[in-house]
Amino acid sequence: MAIDRLRAAAEGDRRRQETEALEAIGRELTSRLDHAVMLQRITDRARELAGSDFAFIAPVEAGGQAAVIAAVSGARTAGGMGARMEPGQGVSGRVLSTGELFVTEHYLTDPRVSQEHAEIIAAEGVCGEAVLPLRFRGQVTGVLGVARRDRRVWTDADLRVLGKLADHAAVAIENARLLGEARVRESGCGL
Repeated sequence: MAIDRLRAAAEGDRRRQETEALEAIGRELTSRLDHAVMLQRITDRARELAGSDFAFIAPVEAGGQAAVIAAVSGARTAGGMGARMEPGQGVSGRVLSTGELFVTEHYLTDPRVSQEHAEIIAAEGVCGEAVLPLRFRGQVTGVLGVARRDRRVWTDADLRVLGKLADHAAVAIENARLLGEARVRESGCGL
């Protein structure tokens, strides 16, 4: 019984720490106005929260369906930055198409994953990966991914906290987009 109490206390502490971290991230993301800085902060936080080696964020292009990697954290190479994620291609493309979280313990050998991005994955040494959709008002607006360079089983707790971060990220990205549009309209009014 004492062990059960200790486990329950440890779980409560972990959840409280996650909640505090997510609240701090939410405040941080809504206070940042620079889009590039905000995207980098999201990827850094995703990497930290998941205990991953590598993280990326790829918002959907304006007027398009493909997503483009706009920020990475923990990269060994520059190959991932700017990579296009087409719907249906690779893990990210699968998430763009389905709108559902996708997890693999070994990207390069997983038969469920098409291998369009295998060169980037191999160069980064990525093994296990989890990719979550960014959603705003029911639409998939991008993807957030975390990866390890060793085999990793992503726990429900890992995925839950990443899902909350993805929710914060989607809102922050949309707010930044709207702010950018407002600035363009504002600067155009003086012409």
